[in-house]
Amino acid sequence: MDAIEEKLIKKAQKGSKKAFEKLILQHEDHIYAIALKVLKNEADAYDAAQEICLKIYQKIDQFKFESAFSTWVHRLAVNTAIDEYRKLKRKLQKEYSYDQPITEDGSTMKDFIQDSGDTPESNLVRQEQIQMVWEALEKLKDEQKNIIIMKDLQGQSYQEISESLQLNMGTVKSRLARSRIALKNVLQDMWEQSNV
Repeated sequence: MDAIEEKLIKKAQKGSKKAFEKLILQHEDHIYAIALKVLKNEADAYDAAQEICLKIYQKIDQFKFESAFSTWVHRLAVNTAIDEYRKLKRKLQKEYSYDQPITEDGSTMKDFIQDSGDTPESNLVRQEQIQMVWEALEKLKDEQKNIIIMKDLQGQSYQEISESLQLNMGTVKSRLARSRIALKNVLQDMWEQSNV
């Protein structure tokens, strides 16, 4: 660590925003590269890089000069990027679109939950059907569940999924087709068991 960097760190630790900005400028490319490697998506990586910078700002007073500052930044960046990836994964699993057919007769989430003045009994049935779909999704392998959520529930294009999962377009399409079949089979089994 050179004397200039050490001086900037000490000033940043005392609350100098200007010193902190100069420090971050020296490390921003590395921070973004880590975020991109973990999140595999430019927009998400940009957001994660912002979060990493905020964490560095909040924790800079904990830096004890026992290692290189770049090593400390690297460790914090990796841990924060992984945390952001987990948050995104949880969010991805919760988000869905109401317009995608989810049953064999072509019914969508929207059909199940929109208020059409139905009776409380039919609303209850609808809620049970939605719950069944989510339970069925949870029974799929992660790769099947995630690709269905990305395409059918989030509306991502094949190209976006291809880039995000680092798979070629043909693999994405065939994996999605197999995943949809798996979901239908799980739903069919659940439906049959509930009507025994």
